[in-house]
Amino acid sequence: MSAYTGPGKELHFVEFVTHIVPTSAVDAFAKGDVLQVVFFAVLFGVALASLGAHGRPLTDLLELGVLGVLMLTSKGAAGVTGSGFIVLASTLSAMHVVPVEGVAILLGVDRFMSEARAITNLIGNGAATLVIARSEQAFDDAARERAVAELHAERTAGLAA
Repeated sequence: MSAYTGPGKELHFVEFVTHIVPTSAVDAFAKGDVLQVVFFAVLFGVALASLGAHGRPLTDLLELGVLGVLMLTSKGAAGVTGSGFIVLASTLSAMHVVPVEGVAILLGVDRFMSEARAITNLIGNGAATLVIARSEQAFDDAARERAVAELHAERTAGLAA
């Protein structure tokens, strides 16, 4: 711990202020200096806001980038119960589509939405498996017909009993 706190105590005010300004954006991100990254983000936001309408294409490009990242991060949501709500909340709050407080209303119906997502995922995986098996000529129609006939016979025998 002293390795982290020691250098901070030795800095004078001027050294501290000059340390806030990153030498480059890549350097700040690579070192993981959070304060420098935040400083860079604030400067970038001020510069983008000062451009006004001329900065709109860059803003749109950044929003598409954020949307792409969120689409990638949501890929694991199908396998973890309840994670769909987290992805939805983070996407809506990052895109400023819905106020963060409004997302709390969705929390009440998320359990049902999670069940629907799981069922949709199951059906989609089954359909994809059938499509791929048929395209690879690995699907056995005769075995499917036998299995359906056996299932039908079991159900009718169970109803008769």
